Amino acid sequence: MLTILYLLIIFFLFFILGKSADSLIFNVKKIAEKLKINKYIIGIIFGILTTTPELFVGINAIKNNIGSISIGNLFGGIILLFTLLLGIDLILNKKIKTDGNIKNILPSFLFILLGIITGLKGYFNFYDGIFFIFLYFTIVFYINKTNNINEYELNILNKKNDFSNDLKNIFLKKNAKKEIVKEILISIISIITLLITSDIIIDLSIKILSQFNISKFFIGLIMFSIGTNLPELTVVLRAFKNKDSELSLSHLIGSAMANIFILSILSLFNNFKININFSYILLLITTIISSILIILFYKTNKEFSRNEGYSLVLIYIIFIIAQFLYEVAWA
Repeated sequence: MLTILYLLIIFFLFFILGKSADSLIFNVKKIAEKLKINKYIIGIIFGILTTTPELFVGINAIKNNIGSISIGNLFGGIILLFTLLLGIDLILNKKIKTDGNIKNILPSFLFILLGIITGLKGYFNFYDGIFFIFLYFTIVFYINKTNNINEYELNILNKKNDFSNDLKNIFLKKNAKKEIVKEILISIISIITLLITSDIIIDLSIKILSQFNISKFFIGLIMFSIGTNLPELTVVLRAFKNKDSELSLSHLIGSAMANIFILSILSLFNNFKININFSYILLLITTIISSILIILFYKTNKEFSRNEGYSLVLIYIIFIIAQFLYEVAWA
C-alpha cells in the first residue's frame, strides 16, 4: 500500500516537473530575446543551475565519507546526457540543425574528456579542482566570444554603439524593466521547483527500490544518474513541445560540462579517490566514443538526425548492460 502511495506521489511530481520546465523555457526565451543573449550561453547557464542536485549529492557523499558515489553520479551523468538524453532529444525532434562548425563544441567535449582522463591517476584533488575551475570559465568565455555575435550586435558595432549602453537603455525603460524582473523571478522559482521536486522523486524512488532488495550499485548507477538529471530530461521534453531544440542541445552540453565543474568545486574541500577498474575504463571508453560520434553528427550535413539519436540510445543501453554484468560478476 505504501509503495502505491509513493508511485502516485511520483507521478504527481512528474507533472509538477513538466509545468516548471515549461515555465522556465518560456521565460528564459523571453529574457534572451530582450537582452539579445545567445541560446548556447543560456544553455550553459541552465547546465550549471540544473546540476545543483549533483552538488547536493556530492556534499552528502563527502559528509558520509563515500565520495565514490559522487564520482559515479557525476561521470555517469555525463554518459546519460550524451547518449540517452541527447538520443531522446534527436528522436523526438527528428532532426536538429547545427552550424557544422565543430570549433563551437569541441572545447566543451575536450574539457569533459580531460576531466575523466585526469581520474586515471587514481584521484581528483584540490589542485585538479583549481585547474578545471579556471579551465571551465576560460572555455565559457571562448564560447561566448565565438557564438555570441549575432546580426543585432553586428549592426550595433557598425553604428559604433556600445552594447552595454544598449542594455542600459533596455533597463531604463520602466515597463521593460518590470517585465524582465518578473521573468527572472519566475525562472528562478521554476528552477528551484525543478530541483526540489526531482530530489523528492529520487528519495521516494530509492525507498521503493529498497523494498525489493535491489542492488545498491544498480540503484546508484540508474537512480542517481537519471534522478539527478530529471531537470535536464524535463527541459528536453518541454523544449521539444515548444519547438526549441537548440536550447535543449546546448543545455545538455552545458550540463555535462557542469558535472566536471561541480566535481572541481567539491574537490576543493575533499580529495576524491578513484578506483581504476573495468567499470571506470568502460566509462571512459563510452564517453570517448559518444563524444566522437556527437562531434561527427554535429558536422555531417550540419544537422543531427533521428537515426543518430537511436544509435546514441543504443550506446547507453549497452553501457548499462555491461556495467550491470560486471557488477554481478564481481558481487
